Amino acid sequence: MDFEDPKLKNILKLKEAFEKELAKMGKLKPKPKSTSSKPSVKLNIEIAPSATVSAAETWTVIDLNRQDYDATDASIIKALRQTLSKVGDIRQRTIIDGILKFLQGDYGAAKEVFSRFESDEFRYMLGVTKFYSGDPDSLSYAVKFLKERSTTFYPYILMSEIMLGLGRYSEAEKFFEAAAKVSKNVYLHLILGVYKEDPSSKRLFPIAVNKRGYKSLLAIMSIFMENNFEKAKKIAESLSKRENSCCRYVASFWGGAFKSEDLQKFAFCPRITLMRWARDFEEDRVKGNPREISKWNDPLVDLFLALYSFNLGEDNSADEYFKKFESSVKVKRKYIYRSGKMVKKYGMAMFYEPIDPEPLTEIPSLRSSIIKKTMERVSSETKLGKEHIDIYVEFRDPEILRLFFGQRHCKSLYEA
Repeated sequence: MDFEDPKLKNILKLKEAFEKELAKMGKLKPKPKSTSSKPSVKLNIEIAPSATVSAAETWTVIDLNRQDYDATDASIIKALRQTLSKVGDIRQRTIIDGILKFLQGDYGAAKEVFSRFESDEFRYMLGVTKFYSGDPDSLSYAVKFLKERSTTFYPYILMSEIMLGLGRYSEAEKFFEAAAKVSKNVYLHLILGVYKEDPSSKRLFPIAVNKRGYKSLLAIMSIFMENNFEKAKKIAESLSKRENSCCRYVASFWGGAFKSEDLQKFAFCPRITLMRWARDFEEDRVKGNPREISKWNDPLVDLFLALYSFNLGEDNSADEYFKKFESSVKVKRKYIYRSGKMVKKYGMAMFYEPIDPEPLTEIPSLRSSIIKKTMERVSSETKLGKEHIDIYVEFRDPEILRLFFGQRHCKSLYEA
């Protein structure tokens, strides 16, 4: 993918928006000083209390996720220290020292270490550290990195993660795709395929599994690819004991194993919070006003807040959120369907359980007045009470791309 200067200048215009988002999150700070012919598709995901990572295989946090996607930072730190003696290269020992500081949240010290060398891995890790620590020059740094190293993988994946953090999902997709093309990384191509619902993902999946990386992430991807809800549920259940927000969200949503303690443990995860908000809202138990509490850049949050406002009869607020939602993602379907249970609040079920109902009719537009008219017509034509019909919206979810970066992304951006 060729990025000319005009395109880069357009990206630079996002800097102001980036700083506004950092300010909103309270993070704006002054700048401190070969494939097998018969690959195995069996996913062996053992519950391991300690991280299975090796310092000798580590240059960036991407390598950590590849080796042990759901390991805690504390267990990774322990494993890196235990295996550091196997590393003889001074540059690798240096970058691991920086990664250890990064994982401990000592971003200032980590940035100093990552500034010692100019190789791509050091520059990438410096960019990630800047982004996670809320440096206002994070975006301009990443753009400069891209301009200078446009034939390599790292600046593209850095730009993709920053765009996801900004809520600029089309840009995030573009840079993610560029990273996949430059690196020919099968995991990136698989995730893109799942995100775009490309049939090629089924061909890539056994190849990715055979490489033995990203075990839990591949399990999650297999759930998104699975058409059988019962099979998806069984896979999700295997993730329910992982000490990782991504795994626990998927396990809760697809496997129905929601744990109340996850709300506290993973309070930075928007998807886990949305599951509880939706259920509580149905029972009139939601605490506070989600529109005031919400702090995430996530299209599903915008959709929830739109339907939350719609159910309260606050149409102007609902339409503002619907507009924001539709402007940020590709909406594939929006329709009214017959619900198998009594509907207490419209549209809430899709936030906490997988559903794939048959549409009764399409909703022409996500606007409160149009949704109400459509529901009135469906109720009249089908002789169904409004408590037996519900709303469903299907869209291309950038969460699939974000999962590549793992728990650390949301934890660093949204943890109080």
